[in-house]
Amino acid sequence: MNTPKKPEGKKFSDGQITLMNIIRGGIAGCIATASVIPLDVTKTWVQLQSESGVKSIKVTNAIKSIYATKGIRGFYAGLDSALTRQFGFAGIRIGLFFNVVDLVQKRLGRALTFAEKVGASLSVGALAAFVVNPVDVVLVRCWADVKRPPNERRNYRNVFNGIARITKEEGLTTLWRAATPNIARAVGLNLGMMVSYQELKERLKPYLGDTFKCQFISSIVAGLCGTTLALPFDNIKVKIVNMNPDANGKMPYKGITDCLLKSIRREGVIRLWAGFIPVAANLGPHSIISLLASEFIRKFMVRQRLLPP
Repeated sequence: MNTPKKPEGKKFSDGQITLMNIIRGGIAGCIATASVIPLDVTKTWVQLQSESGVKSIKVTNAIKSIYATKGIRGFYAGLDSALTRQFGFAGIRIGLFFNVVDLVQKRLGRALTFAEKVGASLSVGALAAFVVNPVDVVLVRCWADVKRPPNERRNYRNVFNGIARITKEEGLTTLWRAATPNIARAVGLNLGMMVSYQELKERLKPYLGDTFKCQFISSIVAGLCGTTLALPFDNIKVKIVNMNPDANGKMPYKGITDCLLKSIRREGVIRLWAGFIPVAANLGPHSIISLLASEFIRKFMVRQRLLPP
């Protein structure tokens, strides 16, 4: 008597796995960004206060100033730019990282080594930052508007209007202003966040299983590691993106190194971590939400046979 053959499972192409992981990462990032954007606006205000030489910077003062300037809407400045940026940024840096994890599992039947996690996080982090840099420039300027006097605000209507105006008024290359610190920030963020998350999750699995608790603990650690490594570059990026020429048409910074050295001389090394509390309060929840949402979306996609189990 012949034993009936079991039906073969669906075969997934590398292209489909890659596309689904990018969508998965992008959606997860957008969910997180929509949840924490008020903290991003507050963080940018604190960083710009540090640059202007204010000695005592209080987050509560930042919140009061933003509300007094633009009301509740001020905390959601640049939301369309933020979501556009995050879909591309998280889609690449989170989605492609997990894509490497999935493809190595599919082809080699094993998990990534620590060195492979580091290499994957650095590569996709740099790629993500370069691709979304134009949107990032618009976003930082939208956030900085809440601190500027009305006559100095740029008042971009949306991300596309911002990109079009910058290209027309300042030249196409301005869209990649601060690309170097932005890439450095993304590399630091991804190295701290994705490597620590995946590594800790794998180490906790034997004790906690692939559970919500395991993912939650891993995401908290990932947020703290990512914040610590990324914040100095984030501060430099904000200053370079937001700089304006003086009366003689001269820019205050020549580049990332010049900005870094001038910031240290003017403010001290410790101010490279200015805004740590709002950034940690931002990236902590953002990491938790984006990583947990990514895990939830993956399970949904597996049930819908859009990704392999």
